[in-house]
Amino acid sequence: MLRIAVLYNQPQLSPDHPEAASEWEIVSIAQLVAEELNTGDWRSELWPAEPDFAWVQGLYSEPPDVVFNLFEGFGRGDRSEIEAVRYLEQANIPFTGNPASALSLARDKSWTVTYLQRLGFPVPRSVYVEAMENLDRVLANLDAEFPLFLKPALLDASIGIGLANVVRDRVELKCRCLALLREYGPVLIQEFLPSREFNISVIELEELQVLPISEIIFRCDAEYSWPIVTYSAKWLTGSRTDQCTQPVCPASIEPELAGKLRALARGAFRALGCRDYARIDIRLDRHGQPKILEVNPNPGYHPEAGFTRSLEAAGWSHAEFSRALVRQALRRAGRMD
Repeated sequence: MLRIAVLYNQPQLSPDHPEAASEWEIVSIAQLVAEELNTGDWRSELWPAEPDFAWVQGLYSEPPDVVFNLFEGFGRGDRSEIEAVRYLEQANIPFTGNPASALSLARDKSWTVTYLQRLGFPVPRSVYVEAMENLDRVLANLDAEFPLFLKPALLDASIGIGLANVVRDRVELKCRCLALLREYGPVLIQEFLPSREFNISVIELEELQVLPISEIIFRCDAEYSWPIVTYSAKWLTGSRTDQCTQPVCPASIEPELAGKLRALARGAFRALGCRDYARIDIRLDRHGQPKILEVNPNPGYHPEAGFTRSLEAAGWSHAEFSRALVRQALRRAGRMD
């Protein structure tokens, strides 16, 4: 009998909180994965984690054979997602997904961009702002013209992303930067890339594989004025903003560009030390050249998420991949099921 713990973060936001959708989704995903893994001589159990990390005691008192890691952390910008994986590593228990080192590198978008740039990868020109009094000084190091794009440096799931994050002049820049700093902490200011956006999912089981590429098709108008994926577009299914940002997978891409995107995704996956699965987001600049926006280890695993969409386009079912991840974790630990 193989005992599998499905580890996930117990939501801390109330269901009516403006950002609740991005946090409460994990509950249904964990339940789905637990059902998928209850097969044959496999037995799964849900491990909802609270901020007190009491679940760690179970790693030693009643250790599971393997952990399916869906833990995404608590609150804005905390490091609990990384800490949870470090506990798993220290307990020497096989687990699915990315190691703490990859999660740590990808957590701070400024670190990620700087790290990839030093390795020669194309990334947007960027500066990092921790306080308004530093804004003018850091802007002097940004060789880019307006419009510019701002985003919280330590958050994911498009939290803090709205149409106002694209700024056209210094007045808009200062107003939006101040608002983001107050609400979300450090801000990354980047050149705005006005062209196409792609999500490239990469998996590595017995060998590394780039899945069919997904493209976000933007339908901008007077109301939805900038081609970006906002929080509401990502999480409010069926909303006006959702309808303006429709994903297509597999994308219609000329072979030369597709080859560049795959190569960049492979390289970024390796560079950050990713494992099992990740999603790399890339946009084209005004000259049609791709630049890496973000690397997302352990991307969203909902059946309708971008990563899952690429999985299905490659012929995988959600359940098949969940079971494949468990087998991979066991192989890695030398404990075949």
